[in-house]
Amino acid sequence: MAGWLAENTVVIKNGFRSNAKSLYVHCHSTDKDLGEHWLARGQKYSWSFNVNIWMTTRFDCYVQWGSKKKSFKAYDFSGYYCCVDKGIVTWTIREDGLLASSKEKDIKEDLAFLHWN
Repeated sequence: MAGWLAENTVVIKNGFRSNAKSLYVHCHSTDKDLGEHWLARGQKYSWSFNVNIWMTTRFDCYVQWGSKKKSFKAYDFSGYYCCVDKGIVTWTIREDGLLASSKEKDIKEDLAFLHWN
């Protein structure tokens, strides 16, 4: 069981078919900046964490690939968005948008899809 008692992991993956440009990724919570990362096609960046005792853990990310840009909540314990109690959530950044998915016991579940700005 994921959630606030177990460790959670967020994965950001460059899922673009073209490798002409690297994917820029910058993620942070209210108290931790995870830094800037440049991902080539197929590369992944991930981090793991436990939900804080106030159950307010949230990670926001900004991604950019050429002229395509998007800010989004990669994880929000409040459950307002997606990705709570999934253990490992993978955000695949693609030409058509951002897809959040989780895989439990070999069953893949699409959790959310966001379009570029």
